[in-house]
Amino acid sequence: MPPRSGAPTLALVVEQLGLRPDLLVRYGEAIEASRKLWRHDPDRYLDLVVGLLMACEAARAWQGCDDPNARHRRRDRAYLKDLPEAEAALKTLRSFIARHGSIADYAILHAMLDAKAEGFALDWDQVTTTRPAVMLVRLLTILGKQLRTGAPVRRGAFAHRMQEGCLLFPRPRDEQDRNLPDPAWTGLVFNLLYLIRRYTAGRMGEERRYYGTDFHMPDIGKPAWPVVIAFVDAALGTYTEDVKSAERRFRLWLKDNPYVQLRPWPEGEGSSSDLSPEPSLPPFASWPIRKPTTT
Repeated sequence: MPPRSGAPTLALVVEQLGLRPDLLVRYGEAIEASRKLWRHDPDRYLDLVVGLLMACEAARAWQGCDDPNARHRRRDRAYLKDLPEAEAALKTLRSFIARHGSIADYAILHAMLDAKAEGFALDWDQVTTTRPAVMLVRLLTILGKQLRTGAPVRRGAFAHRMQEGCLLFPRPRDEQDRNLPDPAWTGLVFNLLYLIRRYTAGRMGEERRYYGTDFHMPDIGKPAWPVVIAFVDAALGTYTEDVKSAERRFRLWLKDNPYVQLRPWPEGEGSSSDLSPEPSLPPFASWPIRKPTTT
């Protein structure tokens, strides 16, 4: 295995990546710390740095935006909060129609005629065999049931119910046993560990992808915690005094959440990234590896 002395200097990495001065200021120390990983796969080292920087900038952009998944969960909670009032209103309307069916028949029939005039398609055979009042009461009953059970706020594997930052959970976030107090930190640590473990195991070049086909935390390669924390601190503006403590914190969380998977960082309103290594980033699972560059 080549000695570390053969690793490209920070200046050479910056030159080959075309890194802007402001990004160099932000990530220079982290990139310097990552040079110790060069020996694991020299041909892919620059690819690793690009992947780490993309993950960090995506996390920074997400941290300052209104996450669409969180926004949709807020929408769901508002729906559930207002649902009892809507159900009560439907119950009141059903009771009114049931008490005054003989009169309501005429009103409902005229409403159906008006609806037909506006272009609504109605089954008139049903109208001739079922009293309008009975039909509407039944329709309101079905509507009330579907408002409670058919809306995508309680069931279904919808992404917004399962995803927090770049982490996809096996259960809806509002049903988790343990909270996620710092999703930006935890998600970015997960993202960087995923990349570094694949790189140090020699897997980054497989199928020419940064990311593999299994998005659970790999159990291969080396975690390189000092490098991970250096990039996390640089991206999120945090300061980690005790790397071992941070490692234990994450390991405990991962032990309680072994089936979490990595997903792209969501882009929401107000998000912006300072890094775009290519004119447009390809889909998450197929970000292409750069061609090896001679150093």
